[in-house]
Amino acid sequence: MIKQKNYLITVCLLISLFSLKTYSQIKKSNNELWIDFKNSAHKIGFCIYHVKQEACKEHLLVENELKKVSKPESDSDIYYFLLNPKWAKKRLIDYSKNNDSKPEDFLILFDIDQNSFKKLYDSTKTSNSYKMFSILNLNDKFEFKTHRETNSNIIFYISSSRTNSILSNTMWREFMSNRLGRLDSKIKISITGVNALNDYRYFKNSFLAFIGK
Repeated sequence: MIKQKNYLITVCLLISLFSLKTYSQIKKSNNELWIDFKNSAHKIGFCIYHVKQEACKEHLLVENELKKVSKPESDSDIYYFLLNPKWAKKRLIDYSKNNDSKPEDFLILFDIDQNSFKKLYDSTKTSNSYKMFSILNLNDKFEFKTHRETNSNIIFYISSSRTNSILSNTMWREFMSNRLGRLDSKIKISITGVNALNDYRYFKNSFLAFIGK
């Protein structure tokens, strides 16, 4: 009886350890998917935010870098809108309340290019002309379609399975005039660069892999 009891305890401990190891591997896998998704977004001039993931800090100095390369005699102000984690978290919390959802159901796709790539980097870096951010529901199904596709110039659409489930807003309307964005079923993004096609495919695959995790 004692031997049988010890055997059962050993089996339970082994099952617990295996479960913890499996959970750890799944968690690590999800984290790797997020990092891959984030890196692919950077490739086409975007960054992403999710309340359960570590906020990106790679773009904090872009505004200062733009000021350094601007002409000294220029009187025009430099407007670069940063993906601020505090703003992003509050935006998702407020948006989820209005949609009877949870903040973790949503993702922010944020343009970090804003014409900075052309001024700060060489032509090998893929840039976009979006100048907006979008909030996407991770519970939706998404489809990618290209309108025009060459190695260096691509226009593509990200379409949701639900009507008017993607909220988008321009940087200026959001941060300068505090006006709300508009709802649509798809977003249109144009990217250019010598590696645009490869960067688009990387982003598309990483996006769908994370959404379907």
